[in-house]
Amino acid sequence: MRLKNKSQVLMSTLVLFALSTFSIIWFLPVRVLSRFRIGLVINEGIQRSIYNVIRKVKVGNDFIYFHVVNRITQLRALTLMTKEPDTISWLRMLDCQDVLMDVGANIGVYTLFAAKCTDAKIIAIEPSFRNLDLLQRNLSLNKLQSRVLVAPFALGSANHVGTFLLSQNGQQIGGALNTIVTHRHTSLNTSEYLQSQTLVFTASELISTFGLPTPTFVKIDVDGNELDVLHGFGDLLRDVKSVLIEVDQLQMKDGSAIEALLSSYGFMKQDLINGIRTRENQIWLRRNT
Repeated sequence: MRLKNKSQVLMSTLVLFALSTFSIIWFLPVRVLSRFRIGLVINEGIQRSIYNVIRKVKVGNDFIYFHVVNRITQLRALTLMTKEPDTISWLRMLDCQDVLMDVGANIGVYTLFAAKCTDAKIIAIEPSFRNLDLLQRNLSLNKLQSRVLVAPFALGSANHVGTFLLSQNGQQIGGALNTIVTHRHTSLNTSEYLQSQTLVFTASELISTFGLPTPTFVKIDVDGNELDVLHGFGDLLRDVKSVLIEVDQLQMKDGSAIEALLSSYGFMKQDLINGIRTRENQIWLRRNT
């Protein structure tokens, strides 16, 4: 088609430029965009426009519903029943007498499963302001907000105001690999993280201060501070039936200390849980459980 005037030429040029720019931004790998704050904003805006939907995941004869706002949250929702079958099997052990403390609940994937599929009381610990909003929205979407207490704090080995580091991945909603600065992070390049101040409690202090029920099952996914979290329970570990720790072998530098601590409180590490082999997790059961 022949263009009739200069304005049409200019308009066509602008449209082509806009489409080309969008294509460049869209096809850039997320890891490249995420190196820059403006890239995070652009990437999140694009993903929200595509993924801003509700997904339902079949669980038995029922469904769990998830707000999906980006690729990460969609993946978390759709792999609920397949990513960690040992975690699902472990959560099915909960009964109405149990209290689950989900330390590092993220957007609430396993919190939601436990609340939907068991009669246990649940305490979800999540310090990331990026994940808290979606965690609460997911609970509300499933009408489970009365079943779960959300504590927007971090757990550690002492009560203090701590520095919370959000990784490039963790700055996206549903992201992970965040951590609280401790004495073991002397070699960490904190300039690569988004930093914020947060309240850090020991589990024992959090429970006693707010009159919370003592956990009988503890799930820990804190990307490197597992030992500090466990130390913060102190002798409350005597009342715990089972501990599940998500393990990154590259980060599990405290593995031997964790094994010694849990063994001293009467726990044994399990290779199988209800016939399901443990994979990315360590699952510990009290010897008399």
